[in-house]
Amino acid sequence: MVFNGETVIREMIGFVCFFPLQELGRFAVWFLTVLCLHPPGLLYPEVNEEDDHDHAFT
Repeated sequence: MVFNGETVIREMIGFVCFFPLQELGRFAVWFLTVLCLHPPGLLYPEVNEEDDHDHAFT
């Protein structure tokens, strides 16, 4: 198997430049999914309607 120097350089540039961009895109999609489609109570705790009275210490 003979490797052309130009081919190896193109593959390395593609690996160094485009692979991190692809992974960054995957992370961005995951992050937006977590923010937009999170399960209830993940980011903000749910309010218990039965426990609505004031918890002031007297």
